[in-house]
Amino acid sequence: MNLAEKLTIQRKKSGMSQEQFADRLGITRQSVSKWEAGSSIPEISKLVTMSEIFQVSLDYLLKDYLDEESGGFPARKKLPGEEEIDAVQKVAEESSREWSEENLRSACLHLARRQLESIVRALPHWEKRLQ
Repeated sequence: MNLAEKLTIQRKKSGMSQEQFADRLGITRQSVSKWEAGSSIPEISKLVTMSEIFQVSLDYLLKDYLDEESGGFPARKKLPGEEEIDAVQKVAEESSREWSEENLRSACLHLARRQLESIVRALPHWEKRLQ
């Protein structure tokens, strides 16, 4: 989806007419019409204001490959050990009992050990790339 399509969708989603949107930006309705038609592009300062009005990132507005469902950001790969951290947090949130300090310490040490093992396994790969 390109910038013109995103502007149209976000403006309509916000319940504004082109005239109302133009007034919020301090420009003419014709400018909004040209942006939405894709025949011109807004200045960066106007894009920043639009991102604030629509509560979306500039990345979302400017990068055609980003959609609103991703929150304006592509999904990032999890780091080694992050799945385990997420799992421990989920268990802790769902648990009806409180974790003792000893249980939390044990879980943290286990996760740290797993992360160190991942790093040690990756070292030969990085050493080869650095040579």
